[in-house]
Amino acid sequence: MSAITKIRKRDGTVQDFTPERIGDAIRKAAEAQGLLDFEGEARRLQGLVVRRLEEKGYGGERLPDVEVVQDEVEAVLREEG
Repeated sequence: MSAITKIRKRDGTVQDFTPERIGDAIRKAAEAQGLLDFEGEARRLQGLVVRRLEEKGYGGERLPDVEVVQDEVEAVLREEG
């Protein structure tokens, strides 16, 4: 299993994959719902998303696109409550 280092953006460009952006988005969504001090949980969920992507074969030459990452974030949030 290769680590994910790149992501395909909506416009088709390829950029560096920054897992922290997933955690930041989760934290901001939680804060918008009134959940404060969610940093640790956001990072845990971020790790679950990345692990799921890697388990599905993303990494190396196989790049996830933004929509795939969003789908995995939504799935993790549903499953983890």
